[in-house]
Amino acid sequence: MIVPPLPTEFRTALARLYEGPPILRPPEDWLTVLRRLSVELGATTEVSERFAHAWERLYSATLLLDHVQDNDDLGDQWIATLPASLQYQLAFGAYADASHGLSELATLLPPERAVRLHGLWSTTVMQLATGQYRDLTVPTSAPGDIEQSLDSYEELAAQKTGAAFALALGGCACAATDNTAQVEAATTAGVIVGMLLQYKDDLYDREAQASQPQALTLASAWAIQFGERAEELPLTHIWAQIYAHYAQALAGVLLPLPAAAQAIIGELIHTMFGAPPSTSPMAPSSQSPRRA
Repeated sequence: MIVPPLPTEFRTALARLYEGPPILRPPEDWLTVLRRLSVELGATTEVSERFAHAWERLYSATLLLDHVQDNDDLGDQWIATLPASLQYQLAFGAYADASHGLSELATLLPPERAVRLHGLWSTTVMQLATGQYRDLTVPTSAPGDIEQSLDSYEELAAQKTGAAFALALGGCACAATDNTAQVEAATTAGVIVGMLLQYKDDLYDREAQASQPQALTLASAWAIQFGERAEELPLTHIWAQIYAHYAQALAGVLLPLPAAAQAIIGELIHTMFGAPPSTSPMAPSSQSPRRA
């Protein structure tokens, strides 16, 4: 098959996204962690660089898509003034670029490992798509609405940002080793990291979310779950409780990984969220949060 080169204007548009506003791309320190983790688990420098590159493109695509669908600030005048059709096309282009990068990476891996990495990629991307669909279609909340419960919110967080980081950390391991216990540990750790990021973003972005009353957020789910008792704790205290709970679960999840790899993931957690609280306020119910 003869494949024509990509048009210069298409490459330029993608470069504008990748080099553009921070809100549409992952921080460089996250990518550094991915490279270090993959090498620590046995990958070559080239493999670690290529995987981090592919995941960065995928994450930029999902960020742009999410911002366009939520009508959020895009942080870049050029992207913001594009017609909606081109904004969606730019997100699709970034995803296609990421997938192409994954295919190039697969040529450097043993065949069975490449198949497993493709499987993880496709599974987590499907979860991302499912989570975004649920986020856009959740009905107007009402007290007791099962679709607005904390369980539903946790599932949504796992499908959206949780899936993105499951691919980030799990993909690092999958590209580096055939040790299934280590791959599973890294993947599960990624789900926890992503869910924590979703929780934190929701809590500290709740004023902006007030303009989207149909959105399923941590604050709305918490209020529906506990009613008047939800006012017993400020949301910042709720975050401390959730962070402590998930950090404790994460310690057990990481055990199959080498100590150095555990330390690298620990650095990522500290960079993103600070040190986990050693103690936290009591929740209105000991049953929440449930996942992890």
